[in-house]
Amino acid sequence: MKIVGYVHRFAVAPGERLACMVSCEAPAYRAEILQLRHGDVNPSGPGFRARPVASGIDGTYAGHVQGIHPGSYISVAECGPFDRLRSFTLCCWIYPTLLAAAPAALMSRRVEEGQCGFALEIGEGGCLTARMGEGLQSPAVSLRSKHSLREREWTFVACRFDAEQGKLILDQFAKHEWPGLPITGRTERHVAATKPGIPEVPFLIAASHRVPSEQPSAIQHHFNGKIDRPMVFERALADAELDALRSGAQGPERMPGVVAAWDFSVGISSAVAFDRSPNQLHGAIHNMPARAVTGHNWAAVEQDYRSAPEQYGAIHFHDDDLEDVGWTPDIHLTVPEDWPSGIYAFHLTTDGAEDYVPFIVRPPTGRATAPIGFLIPSLTYLAYANNNLIFEEGHLTSTPSAEILEDLAKLATPYEESILRYVPRHRLRSLYEHHSDGSPVCYASWLRPLVNIRPRYNKPNLEFRFPHLLSCDLYLVDWLEEKQLPFDVIDDVLLHDEGKSLLDRYKVIVTGAHPEYWTTQMMTALQAYLAEGGRLMYLGGNGFYWVTSIDAERPHLMEIRRGYTGSRTWTSEPGECHHSQTGEFGGLWRTRGLPPQAVVGIGTSAMSGLAPAGAYRRTPASYQPAVAFIFEGIEDEVLGDFGLHMGGAAGWEIDRADHRLGTPPNATVLAASFGHPDAMQRAIEELVAVDPHQGGTECPDVRADITYFETPKGGAVFSVGSITYMGSLSHNNYDNNISRLTGNVIRAFAFKRDLSAPNGS
Repeated sequence: MKIVGYVHRFAVAPGERLACMVSCEAPAYRAEILQLRHGDVNPSGPGFRARPVASGIDGTYAGHVQGIHPGSYISVAECGPFDRLRSFTLCCWIYPTLLAAAPAALMSRRVEEGQCGFALEIGEGGCLTARMGEGLQSPAVSLRSKHSLREREWTFVACRFDAEQGKLILDQFAKHEWPGLPITGRTERHVAATKPGIPEVPFLIAASHRVPSEQPSAIQHHFNGKIDRPMVFERALADAELDALRSGAQGPERMPGVVAAWDFSVGISSAVAFDRSPNQLHGAIHNMPARAVTGHNWAAVEQDYRSAPEQYGAIHFHDDDLEDVGWTPDIHLTVPEDWPSGIYAFHLTTDGAEDYVPFIVRPPTGRATAPIGFLIPSLTYLAYANNNLIFEEGHLTSTPSAEILEDLAKLATPYEESILRYVPRHRLRSLYEHHSDGSPVCYASWLRPLVNIRPRYNKPNLEFRFPHLLSCDLYLVDWLEEKQLPFDVIDDVLLHDEGKSLLDRYKVIVTGAHPEYWTTQMMTALQAYLAEGGRLMYLGGNGFYWVTSIDAERPHLMEIRRGYTGSRTWTSEPGECHHSQTGEFGGLWRTRGLPPQAVVGIGTSAMSGLAPAGAYRRTPASYQPAVAFIFEGIEDEVLGDFGLHMGGAAGWEIDRADHRLGTPPNATVLAASFGHPDAMQRAIEELVAVDPHQGGTECPDVRADITYFETPKGGAVFSVGSITYMGSLSHNNYDNNISRLTGNVIRAFAFKRDLSAPNGS
């Protein structure tokens, strides 16, 4: 992508200011604002629809390249105690997860160019290495351990320098030693150095400096793995003292000569590394490494870090962690007061390249401007942001081969191809992927390019080209505008922040195509809204699925822990299912005791991104007088055997009713899908053993159900249970049974009071 941008927040109200950050390889680019209507470029449908709107930001801007520098680490700005070091000890527990990425720094205050300072790192061959230098006037000193470390094993490591004796010592003690595979050992040498030099850089944990610079690009040699209990002393500890620290018999806080003793079990939800020593050398944590992870002393008994915090004193660092790319704002938009609520985008163009950076304009704070509230699943957008997973040789990979990329490029538009290549080039990760060391990605941030959350973008796949996320939800925007139905656009983050009061402003709430990620605050608000007479249209599939949290102090961050079941691309590590930001147990809402069926009547039953979508067939119950208003003007028995999205209204990921899981007893199944192939497989959380008969041709539970039920105080819920449903709305110039069905319900919910009366009047 020769030009790419992002916004500092996704939803803004009229009168508020929005910053757009842009990186452009060309000398100049042009910017304008578009109001988006339809995002799917499929020639069988309306095509891409957007209209320019006057904004005051239209014009030409100077282009400049802004970099992306992933990798997590800790920096300690207060360096006075380190300046005074002559003799010293550095020690900690480590759990390396990618030794091939060496060199990797564990603790460092050193710059290579000046051969100044000191560092404890993992060097060539996975060996513990110490480096020290007084500056250019003296030769640099290094020492390498005799034994290589092993991945995914806890090892206590230490570097001791005795200035009086001129002795440098490396120690490593494996938590578990294996016969014939030694790790434990001590390496030492006499050196001429008398003290480490004083570089003008902060002290770092899990990374080192490239040059004396304050810029993020100056950070290098990121460590992949866990670090627990890092400590610094201003003297060379005796062997017995080191043994006491390793065994836990001695705490470092009050030991003579302690400079710092960081305890990562404190402030797990924060971005601070707390120092328990009298110096209080608290560190700043950069790029959001994984917190609430098991430490070297985890006993495999407690699963909740809050119950045994002393066993969760580790942080898991990765060389591809990324919280905030920190780009300079290029465009500042103050949203005009008269802009209608909707989905907009900064349209950025330069010679031969373009980008669309979407955002939503919410209604004015505290009020609605329409009876219909369209709830954009922005947390699902963020979870999938930069998702580059592709099927290759029977498995999912985020690093497809060059051959697969070439094949995909032949099917993609130039715009899609640029996105496809941008993600791996910049090592961007989604919540569906693994870090470079194979550990799961559990945090996502708005403060970076989210290059697949775009109109005109199709999910890469050799079997199908189909839209996802924003382009799917624009199907509904286009249909609402075509039918002249007034609506506001709101989103998940707004619901999380404002709760039930946001929903109460609307006669009906309509979901997007894939509302998969829900926080506790969102679920609580929706349940309360429905209990008080609210009306909901769930027009998607695989919704209300994963327990999600938003960081209270850093609202640009969301977190998930996928646990041990559910249709997922990774599994949580043992003891690491609780969210670091909130402490709540992650995984499926179903395993938390709140299945989607208990909220919206249906829940995930099956999924496949490789199978064509099916259609629905009406049930006998759909002909009852109580639901006649839903089918007014519809004589067809089969619904949605057409559509832009995978060819039909019932596909990709589908939901069904199940009274055992909480579908209300008064719920009516109006239609059920049929015709699914065996590539459409039953959801894994419903299986207790391997079973070859769970495909669409054999298993009756592999289906999507359209359901309707009434709730107390005049409320109601209408659910369709399919991600592809909204792709059928525009078929035949919007004159089709899915369009009619949806219109009947939304008009009844938004404009008619008594749904139980004949024809909903």
